[in-house]
Amino acid sequence: MNKATCGLIIGSRVYSGKQMLFLTIVSIYARLVEDEMVLNCKYEAVLEVLFGKWKTVILFNLFSNGTMRFSELQKAIPDITKKMLTHHLRELVYHDIVHREVYQQVPPKVEYSISAYGRSLLPVLLAMNEWGMAHGKHLTELYGEESGQ
Repeated sequence: MNKATCGLIIGSRVYSGKQMLFLTIVSIYARLVEDEMVLNCKYEAVLEVLFGKWKTVILFNLFSNGTMRFSELQKAIPDITKKMLTHHLRELVYHDIVHREVYQQVPPKVEYSISAYGRSLLPVLLAMNEWGMAHGKHLTELYGEESGQ
């Protein structure tokens, strides 16, 4: 029996039928594990919603103050640009985290509030805040007062 006809040649190595079967099983298992992680690991979905320097700050203000107009959000977050605030609000509205209410009047009035679905993020944000405070304390313990800010 010729090894080249009954086995698989990869580089200079010849794999037998049993080895090919094992490699196939390992490959399928690896793909299943990877697919399972892709299907069940939704951290990326959370990060997509919360990613951005200002999104959590916007959400904090809306959770704290309830309904706010655009100008009120600008005043509450003075370092954010109008363009960035608009961009982040649009993304949060798209993900149904923030509700945008437009009143048909002159001048136009638009208000933002946390949607019913968006309220489900409160435990996540509180946990992130708690971890952030603990992390700051940890860094202070490790490196001194300046590092834990």
